[in-house]
Amino acid sequence: MPATSTPNARRLPLILLGLLCLSLVSGAARADLVHLKNGRVLQGEVVKEDKEYLVLRVPYGEVKLRKDQIEYVERQSAQEYGLDVGQSLLQRQRYVEAVAAFEQAVQAKPDNRVAQAALANAVRSHAVHLHKYRRLDEARKAYQRLLQLLPGDAAAEAALKTLAAELARLDELVKAGHKALLQEDWDGAIEALRQAQAYSPDAAETVGPLLGAAHGARARGLYLKNDYAGATRELEQAFVHDATLANKLENLYAASALSVVLAQFSSGEIPAARAGLDRILAFAPANPHALYISGRLEQVTRDFKAAAQSFAKALRVKTTASSAEGAALLRADLEKKLGIPDGGASIRFDIDAHDLAGYTQAAAGDFKTLESAHFSIHHHNEVLAEATAEVLEHHRNRITELTGLTADWTQKPKVFLHRSKEEYMAATQKPEWTGGIARFAHQHDGAIVRMQIHSWQASPRLLKSVLPHELMHLIVNSNLKSFDLLPVAIHEGFSVTMEPEYRHRYYLGFLRTRLQSQSYIPLEELLQLKDYPGDPDFFYAEGYALVRYVTERFGWEKALRLITNAHREGGVEAELLELTGSASISDLEKKFQAWLKESL
Repeated sequence: MPATSTPNARRLPLILLGLLCLSLVSGAARADLVHLKNGRVLQGEVVKEDKEYLVLRVPYGEVKLRKDQIEYVERQSAQEYGLDVGQSLLQRQRYVEAVAAFEQAVQAKPDNRVAQAALANAVRSHAVHLHKYRRLDEARKAYQRLLQLLPGDAAAEAALKTLAAELARLDELVKAGHKALLQEDWDGAIEALRQAQAYSPDAAETVGPLLGAAHGARARGLYLKNDYAGATRELEQAFVHDATLANKLENLYAASALSVVLAQFSSGEIPAARAGLDRILAFAPANPHALYISGRLEQVTRDFKAAAQSFAKALRVKTTASSAEGAALLRADLEKKLGIPDGGASIRFDIDAHDLAGYTQAAAGDFKTLESAHFSIHHHNEVLAEATAEVLEHHRNRITELTGLTADWTQKPKVFLHRSKEEYMAATQKPEWTGGIARFAHQHDGAIVRMQIHSWQASPRLLKSVLPHELMHLIVNSNLKSFDLLPVAIHEGFSVTMEPEYRHRYYLGFLRTRLQSQSYIPLEELLQLKDYPGDPDFFYAEGYALVRYVTERFGWEKALRLITNAHREGGVEAELLELTGSASISDLEKKFQAWLKESL
């Protein structure tokens, strides 16, 4: 990038790529050019400096540089910085950041025509890009912004007329789907809503819940026709479109999926039955029918201790039984409780939708506490607290068994279930979209203490996604010397892997759509980000895709080196390169993008 030298340029020296924020330099903030000894020049704002390190804020976050790697630093004006960075971002089709950079240049000198023209050009380019990829509502807003900058612009006015007609067509498709839904024409509703979704990604927010409802209703019909596999597939599709249905339709999903497992069990397909059951238990770890069938499978494989544990968990009792006789007694008690006749020859499942109102009821006063084996649940609702404890204990065992990571904590994590999202936001200073948050502190020896998980009672994905996700954050950090050793995107990627499969499908589908209409975040930048961009789902999706790429291609054992070896020289970047056999991040980028195209 072009640079303006200053006679008193301070000689400073680099770093290793660190991480943090995602804000452009604002207003009259100073801008600096950091010249590295390797010939590279970084452009941003020096925001922190000590004897060993310098922290540079750049458009995609903060970069921490070791001073012994820096040749010198020179100053730029805020306008020069905004124009230079904006042009670079515009060339890479990073339109949102480019517009923000040019806006900064205009703010620095509002009457400068070069900056004004650059801003208008960036807004126009963004609007054209959005329209090309059918991001109709966002394109409309971009053209409206362009008209504010260039009143009377003929191209913008013509584009807005075209967009008005296209948005009207989109609205017709959504209304047709909604009408079919009201008429209980599930197939017609799904077809119309899919057309709307294909017409524009803008439809996703409106169409998602409608598609979820249609797939859920179609699943019920298939279940009643004894098409259990079909019902299971429809429900999983429903949850992709509307994750909030997962709690509500848990009974129908369990009944459908367990019916498939029972058929496999009856025909002697024990490994397939076990795999299907494990998937159901990951979704609903406290479901008594799932635990009952799990116990029966464990009896068949003669693991009587595990069978007794499964039956006891469903009965909500403790047991030390480990014999065939002990397991059989517990099974008989459970069959009586569940109303299962003939020693389990036939099972009648409850397929009614869950009434979730009980989870929203909140006792007055301070938090009450429920202690489980490894967690301390602070709550205002006993029923939800018990469900939370069951979910966390199940996923703690599942995660440690799958990954081999340790969770040998001397202090129990405290889990705070706030009454409302407003209380959650006030307590954590985090936005609603987060759903939940994990907090902790690292000691000098690397151990983490003061572990907490925060969410709120009606958080829509609390039991299915939020709790396993935030728990994985705590477990990952238990195996790191410091949180900062692992890029945030990889933190989130590992945590998303512990969410249900339908969430994985959601993120990959989201990534597929966005890759068609929004610039992909280059790996070098993705690995440097230390905070969340304005489009967090895109960030989560790409982080998850990167972790999935590594685990699918190289296996969990090797992928976990990103965590266990993060403290070694070169850090996670070096581990990634060694693991994937890549000569550089650019080389890895090519492999990852090829996998993305193949997978999506």
